[in-house]
Amino acid sequence: MDELFEAKGREKTQETLQCIQELTQLEAGTAQKEAKEAPEITEQNLEAIAQKLEEKAEILAEEIEQESEPKIRKEKRTERKKWKKL
Repeated sequence: MDELFEAKGREKTQETLQCIQELTQLEAGTAQKEAKEAPEITEQNLEAIAQKLEEKAEILAEEIEQESEPKIRKEKRTERKKWKKL
C-alpha cells in the first residue's frame, strides 16, 4: 500500500514539475517577445524624458515658493526631490 502511495506521489510530483517547466518556458518566451517589441531607447528619447523631469521639478519649485503652509511646502519639496533623483 505504501509503495502504491509513493508511486502516485512521484507521478503527481512529475506532472507538477512538468507543468511548472512548461509555464516557465511560456513566460520566458513572452518576456523575450516583449523585449523585442519594446521601443529602442535613443539619446533623443532620453533627452526628452530628462527635459520633462526638469520641467516638473521647476514647476514644483515655483509652487513651493508660492506656498505659505509649511506642511504643504514640505510635501512639495519631497516630491521635487523624487523628480530630481529620476
